[in-house]
Amino acid sequence: MAKEPSLRKKPKSSNRLLQGLIVVTSLLALVFLGEPQLLNQFPILNGSPSIVNVNTATQASPTNGQKIWLKNQSSVRFEWSGPINEDTFLEISRDRDFKDLVLEEPSPKFPFLTDKLPGDGDYFYRIVQKSSEQENVLLKPVAFTIVTQNPPQLIYPFTPMSIPETKPLRFYWQGKHGVTHYRFQIAFDALFENLFSDLLVEETQTIPQKIPAGHFFWRVRGEDDSTASTLWSEVRVLRSEGVPDIPPVAAAVTLPPPPVTTKAKNPPPAKTLASPKVAKTIQKFMLHYRNKENLRSPASLQNALITPPILSWSKSKGALSYEVQISKKSNFSQIEWTKSVSAPKTKWDLAKPGKYFWRVQALGETGAKSPFSSLNTLDLSLPAPKIKKLFSHNVKVKSEAQLSEPSPMPISWAEVVAASGYRVVVSENKNFSPTLLDLKVDRNLASVELNKNGHYFAKVAVLGASGEIVSDYSDIAGLEYEKNYEKKSPSPKVTLPAPQPKLPPNGVSIVSLNESQDPISFKWEATDADAYQLEIASDEKFQQIIHTVVIRENQIVVSKTIPMGRLYWHVRAKKDAYKSDWSPTFSFEFAK
Repeated sequence: MAKEPSLRKKPKSSNRLLQGLIVVTSLLALVFLGEPQLLNQFPILNGSPSIVNVNTATQASPTNGQKIWLKNQSSVRFEWSGPINEDTFLEISRDRDFKDLVLEEPSPKFPFLTDKLPGDGDYFYRIVQKSSEQENVLLKPVAFTIVTQNPPQLIYPFTPMSIPETKPLRFYWQGKHGVTHYRFQIAFDALFENLFSDLLVEETQTIPQKIPAGHFFWRVRGEDDSTASTLWSEVRVLRSEGVPDIPPVAAAVTLPPPPVTTKAKNPPPAKTLASPKVAKTIQKFMLHYRNKENLRSPASLQNALITPPILSWSKSKGALSYEVQISKKSNFSQIEWTKSVSAPKTKWDLAKPGKYFWRVQALGETGAKSPFSSLNTLDLSLPAPKIKKLFSHNVKVKSEAQLSEPSPMPISWAEVVAASGYRVVVSENKNFSPTLLDLKVDRNLASVELNKNGHYFAKVAVLGASGEIVSDYSDIAGLEYEKNYEKKSPSPKVTLPAPQPKLPPNGVSIVSLNESQDPISFKWEATDADAYQLEIASDEKFQQIIHTVVIRENQIVVSKTIPMGRLYWHVRAKKDAYKSDWSPTFSFEFAK
């Protein structure tokens, strides 16, 4: 595979010509189009990085406002022009302020590819240069949206389910971010060659035309205004039960004439049903899970929930059943969960932490329905994280200038089952006013950057899927931070031998038997070193690094999710300012 040409090696004259063309193009865009935001697509001057637009069938370099449809296991490609050095970082965030980082890559290689973005959603990326004194934005934030091909999740009706032929039925499915409308199909066959209904709707629900008696199959997919679409959802089966036909009459039998009526009778008026009454309009529940379940599997989380919220209401006279609806929105434009029950109560087995709205209506004979109940609020929380009382961090620096530079202090806490993330707050006092640091992380550990010696305080809360706090804050933990400079005489030059890799053995195949990836243990021979640097790559020349770490021990267990296939690793030793050569390269095959 040919190596990408390095922009650093381009002649200075060609760089100046390129910059001149870009500046002229920028000025023409401002004059004729009048849209200053187009500057995000051009470089900031003085040799800073700028975007290079690239679009292929499987990869795209995001431009401002672009929607990218990704196939399964596809990577997003980031390209730019301009210099990159060891102080330069590529940052990708969920918010424009870059407080919720999902990826931070120091000295990113050109081009940069990643498949580690956490699925559908809106994103922003930029290139910044960081120093001890300031943070200089080299490439202004670029907004883009990712839509994966994962299909919408069907909610209702369930499989198998039977309904009367004359009863109207509403179909529900989970909404998908970035999708403008949905294709809804009902067919007489499982291959959907003989369609009964083919609708294009903007909402996450629909009521098709009257369904005749028989067996049917239904499915949904998300679509865009372009030709892009998601995969089809699972196929669910529906049975519509018709009214039995009247037996045919023999030809020899003469039927009596119908009776003569002088006045047609009006049909009996439809019975009205009273709306169910809910005792508490605001309900709070704390969700507890078994800790031994697989935390990454939604099905396992459902089985692990031991305190599902219970919803109840008063009986409505004449009601045969009730329909319960739960939504994240008060107008119920997007249904999270719905269920038909015969008793005036139910439990939500699929509950997730967060704030929801719910309502219920009574269903009677001949399709009679009551108005929905009043709007009720459901507040579902998780237990507060448990954190130890004190963390100590002593750092020795090599120069007086480093005393004023921020230094990361690691803190951790007990993982909370079903947590989507955590919020960490740090202050110089127990009242947390003012706040010194406010971080959002996706795991039960954080790196707190402090720049002066002293005693600090930290607390942690659990975040839900939408980034909202869904627990109380933890107990307050103390942070003892100390940084010292000890002037030493210059040490003689050190010659370090390269470590010898041991585990995993060269060429071995590693097979994971669980739904999630098993941790992988790496080990090498110890040398006279202060630390070791491990690199894992998807190519033998280590141009595509997927994981790197610096540790003090001669072994580490990597629990980070890594891609399938043949992978390569090597290690080198470090002592003071010296580094050894890289060890021999070992490879292993990772598969499920």
